Amino acid sequence: MNWIDSLKNIAQHGKPGKCPKCGGDNTDYACHVISPEKRNGYMDVWCNDCKRAYHISRMEVTDNMKKGICPKNLIY
Repeated sequence: MNWIDSLKNIAQHGKPGKCPKCGGDNTDYACHVISPEKRNGYMDVWCNDCKRAYHISRMEVTDNMKKGICPKNLIY
């Protein structure tokens, strides 16, 4: 599994699934809207156990995607 699989899981099930680095289930994500009129923004996906993360920029943030703040000390 890799982070792209996590993105597919978010699109299909609303959650990232297992961490591709440590295999843990304690994963999360948050989207940030930069351009509200176009709904453009970015997403960060991370593991709360090993603190590994992945950043996706220049994407459309849909209404059903989770918005929020990322934890500090993530390793990208």
